[in-house]
Amino acid sequence: IGKIVYTKIKEWGIKANVYDENGIYIGDDKVILSPLQRSADENISSAGRRAYLHNRTIIKPGFMIHNTVDNEDYFMEAYRSVGVKKENVTWSLFLVRVNARMTVFRKSMSSFDEDTGDATFIWEQIMNNIPIYTFKKDWTMEEMTRYGKNQKGYETVICQVRDIRKEDRVVIVDKTY
Repeated sequence: IGKIVYTKIKEWGIKANVYDENGIYIGDDKVILSPLQRSADENISSAGRRAYLHNRTIIKPGFMIHNTVDNEDYFMEAYRSVGVKKENVTWSLFLVRVNARMTVFRKSMSSFDEDTGDATFIWEQIMNNIPIYTFKKDWTMEEMTRYGKNQKGYETVICQVRDIRKEDRVVIVDKTY
């Protein structure tokens, strides 16, 4: 069955460029993409995709896929093996569409004065061009000021596993968080 699925995905699938966690091009593979049927969060259902891969794929967890048909980037959020009679036939993936890029800065000490105990800190860029999916969440809190309407809320960011820590600065589309 695995050979049949492999040939059909190679025949019917769309070409996808595959990149590793660091954005380095790995190669091309065929993938079958479909929208999500259900999701508790409408933001994820609009940005998420289900994908099916053959059992000999080069795509690994954490890799990014560039769909050459609709010119969209997706990163793998979850995957599982689908088997028949103890044979891995296909991979089922949950993909999230990339709609922005993120840069991460971390505070580090640049100098320390031993006499006064004063330290000088700088923000060092530790990661850049990280593919993410960002969306506004709960922007219903509003107040009127003399300068106009001030909306309060927060934004949610979904990204691949990265070393982002509490107190890091994150820059997304010229906004610093």
